[in-house]
Amino acid sequence: MINGNQTKLPVFATVGAAFQRFAADFLDYVLLAVPMFLFSLISSYREISRVADRMHGDLTAMHFDWLMIPIQIFSFALYIMLFANVVRRTLLGTNGPRNALGLGWGWREFRILGRWLLVWLITIVLFVPYFVFSRSFLNDSPLVGWLIILLGVISLSTLVVFVFVFCRITTYVTAPSVDANLSLQAAFVSTRGNVLRIFSCFLLIILPFSVVLLVIRVIWGSKLLSVGEGVSLILPVLNATGLLCVVLGMILSALIYKHLVMVPVIAGDIGGGAIRVPETSRH
Repeated sequence: MINGNQTKLPVFATVGAAFQRFAADFLDYVLLAVPMFLFSLISSYREISRVADRMHGDLTAMHFDWLMIPIQIFSFALYIMLFANVVRRTLLGTNGPRNALGLGWGWREFRILGRWLLVWLITIVLFVPYFVFSRSFLNDSPLVGWLIILLGVISLSTLVVFVFVFCRITTYVTAPSVDANLSLQAAFVSTRGNVLRIFSCFLLIILPFSVVLLVIRVIWGSKLLSVGEGVSLILPVLNATGLLCVVLGMILSALIYKHLVMVPVIAGDIGGGAIRVPETSRH
């Protein structure tokens, strides 16, 4: 078990290291992200096309698009592969990724998938009361004002709890990427006292890109570009910017794992064989 005496996670140094790592190995990370980028672009074009058809009165576009089910499944599979390869590229160097494009699926990806599904399950369980309450009580009642306030409190509390849980299990989700055995209990211990620091790291990654994405959307929604120009020029930039933020978040996850788990392993702060250090040559 991890003894919980790790050095506190340095927020600005960790975020700075994530940007530096991405800049130093820019081409390698971009190459790994190419399959995800192309598929996200295809998905976006399809959705934009459906919206345009609905605006022009095409009733068939109003029906549920069954093709979106395999598209979402394949998109999630690409995300898992990208996550595994970015983390391995960050922690294990050039020997980490499966290949130049990071394509490949095996037991490692199944383990990551299972842990991400756990995150989804936690999300659903936490937000069920919010949706039930919003559906059941927000009507024309004279107490609707108070109910809206109460709903806001519930949603904010739910979000806080979710962020807390996610920050505590972030090392648990990351561990399979480097073929490490890290139990859920050990993951909770590894992040003890670092929840706000982990949250701050991700926030510092997300905020700049959120501003950029907002500016891009404002330009798209303005009259500066025609609809055709917006789709052909802005949509790829929008997807590339969002994916860039995703990749940086994955690099950040790897660096957080390194600081809170791998460093204590090397320092001998873990006993009982609870965690196996991965071989750098394994991929």
